[in-house]
Amino acid sequence: MDGLHVVTIEALPSVGSGAFGQYGGAFVSVYTAESSEQAALTLAQREIADAGWSSKAVEKVAYVTRDDFHGDDVGLSHFNQAIVDGVVLVSTRILSTRTTTMSFTRPMPSNTSLERGRDG
Repeated sequence: MDGLHVVTIEALPSVGSGAFGQYGGAFVSVYTAESSEQAALTLAQREIADAGWSSKAVEKVAYVTRDDFHGDDVGLSHFNQAIVDGVVLVSTRILSTRTTTMSFTRPMPSNTSLERGRDG
């Protein structure tokens, strides 16, 4: 496989989730080995919903290769993990005055929020 899709979505915590009321929202980048842009978008939205968040807006869908991460060790790490696992979610939470970043790889149980991952 030469490349994969990265889908970036603005997401909001779903009502009733552990993150609701705690976070104002997040930008989630989903690195996926899905073969088409539409399949990548569908998977990204499903993964975000399964984590207890809702998609507010699709910010970007891009097809990337390893070369696109020259000088970006963190991005390359996410890319490489998505090649192995098929999908990696990386969220940047928008908090009141600060931003935090974390990532996790699949598989995730459907009751897992974006604030923690599960060993894959």
